[in-house]
Amino acid sequence: MDATKGDTPEAGSPVARSVVRTAAPLIAGSAGTGLMLFGDRVMLGRYSEAAIAAAMPAGIAAFTCLTLFLGVATYAQVFVAQYTGAGQSERSGAAVWQGIHVALFGGLCSALIALCADPLFAWAGHPPAVRAQEAPYFAILTAGGVSLLLQRALAAFWGGRGRTRFVMYQGLTAAGLNLGFNWVLIFGNCGFPRLGIVGAGIGTVLANTVVAGVSFALFLRARHRQRFGTWPARRFQPALLRRLLYYGLPHGLHFFLDMLSFTVFVQLVGRLAQRPAAAGANVQEAASIVFSLNAISFLPLVGLGQATSILVGQAVGADEPGLARRMVAGARNLALGYGVLMSVWYLLYPDPLLACFARAHDPQQGATLALARRLLYFVCVWQLLDGLWIVYMAAIQGAGDTRFSMWMGVLLAWVAFVVPAVVAVWLGADVWVLWSILLTYVALGAGVFYLRYRGGRWEGMRVIQDGAGGDGPRSADA
Repeated sequence: MDATKGDTPEAGSPVARSVVRTAAPLIAGSAGTGLMLFGDRVMLGRYSEAAIAAAMPAGIAAFTCLTLFLGVATYAQVFVAQYTGAGQSERSGAAVWQGIHVALFGGLCSALIALCADPLFAWAGHPPAVRAQEAPYFAILTAGGVSLLLQRALAAFWGGRGRTRFVMYQGLTAAGLNLGFNWVLIFGNCGFPRLGIVGAGIGTVLANTVVAGVSFALFLRARHRQRFGTWPARRFQPALLRRLLYYGLPHGLHFFLDMLSFTVFVQLVGRLAQRPAAAGANVQEAASIVFSLNAISFLPLVGLGQATSILVGQAVGADEPGLARRMVAGARNLALGYGVLMSVWYLLYPDPLLACFARAHDPQQGATLALARRLLYFVCVWQLLDGLWIVYMAAIQGAGDTRFSMWMGVLLAWVAFVVPAVVAVWLGADVWVLWSILLTYVALGAGVFYLRYRGGRWEGMRVIQDGAGGDGPRSADA
């Protein structure tokens, strides 16, 4: 069955307006996170070469340690969306609380992982000056990881109900606070000590903690306690927790193993920095700059994916699969249009962006920036394909098709991405071979998830049971 035929919404139609209304705040919030990461990297790039080279591998590694729990906790958003569509809003508070419990447990595990920072980056084999920056940055981000987990778990309460402006406010507030804290702590402004990359880590944790605390206070407002049971539902509800784990754990495992594969790729790129054949360029610094620029274009697509899951979840909860297909078509069109605009920007005007990372009185950095400019050509194609992957994967996950996402995502990440990259580095390949492997992997992912979506199996899935009770696990294919 062709799930897309005849489902493309016309501009200005109610469906198109609904997609834009739900997606725009999430895109803006994710863009704020992207600008936050970009600002962090710019500050660290101006602080030192070692700091910017260390920021990407250590930051990605720390985020990877959170992804399993992050994927489960944030999947409560799909429960809230389907409860909303089914007219069972009073169950929303209970679903979010199960996500909060997962976040607290994940924060404890993340804090224990922080103890492994030194041996982890010793194993990575990066240059000693970079490794000395990576370990403390990783340790701070993982020790304070519970703040991000709680922030995202609480966002499910508003996002799942389609109140995506609040999620936007969360993201933009965290971004603004983080940039302010980092400006003070990285460079030692306002009388604070000059902490460099350690200050960047502390600033990120502080910003997430403030936003999580405010979100929790708003979650417990009197009207939310009365309508959604946000305080009465604070205890464990084993049946609902099992159901969240049944659907959310495959989502979290996929998220974790996908990010782990990307982390391995980043570490492999870091190994190229020690080879003499880079024409004077620092390969690891160039890759960190390009990944930082890519965050500007990639993270808004993550927001669009969140909106797609919400809209599909609400439509499936209301037993309207046709509406869900039209919502997905609208999200796809947004992803493609946005990807084309960003590609034109990177192709025609890369130098103003790259200049943000330039260090005064460092003539040797010219080769690194030239390499980064050429790597941006890959990003132009990558983000178009990645947008399709994100939209179609989010669509089937919003209905409950998380197990296929897990198994296929893991297969693609490790068989089509990590293994070829490891073999390529072992054979002495250069950075262009590695990035070609990355591009091929993204193209395969976009094609596989489009075919799964087009098959339409997701249309008969739900993560919730009919009625107020009975939240025990049920097969997603029932």
